[in-house]
Amino acid sequence: ACVMREHGVINEINVVATYVRGKQASFRIEGFDEVDLQEEERMRVQRQLIALLQATPLAFHMNSSELLPGAQPVVKGCAEILKGIHDMSVVVEAYSGSYTPEFSKIKMKEIMKQRAHRIVDWFRAEGVEAPLHARGYVAPCEDGSNASQCPCVVLTVVNNASGELDGLSDEDEPANCCYGHACC
Repeated sequence: ACVMREHGVINEINVVATYVRGKQASFRIEGFDEVDLQEEERMRVQRQLIALLQATPLAFHMNSSELLPGAQPVVKGCAEILKGIHDMSVVVEAYSGSYTPEFSKIKMKEIMKQRAHRIVDWFRAEGVEAPLHARGYVAPCEDGSNASQCPCVVLTVVNNASGELDGLSDEDEPANCCYGHACC
């Protein structure tokens, strides 16, 4: 079921083992005729962003909101992917990773917010028209049971009709999703 999810199957998957021989099992996909085309498109865009950010992360100068010189092509690549989306939003989240008391938490959070806002500004300059939401956190980026202890930027594509953005403000705690996180 996990492998099928990685390849974009968004329907409910029930795995029914009829026999076990090595690593084989039979399975059944229920509700296949109820595919949500907008969710399918969201997942396609999200997978493209993940692939790009895994190859080359959005990297910043240490304790700064300035991108490293080699990161601008990544911003342009992400923008090209995001130009094609409609009826969806993008949440740009910058995480500090493990916190060191070199700066106050307030200063570190401000740097993370500036990073997220800078990416939003660059996306706008590159022609992205989808709603963009910038967030900054003094926290490790968590993806289920994994946590990134280094600074990272997360781009999450959200279906506007899903209600995931309802009431979200800059002060909200991060959701437990970290699609496309990459250390910088």
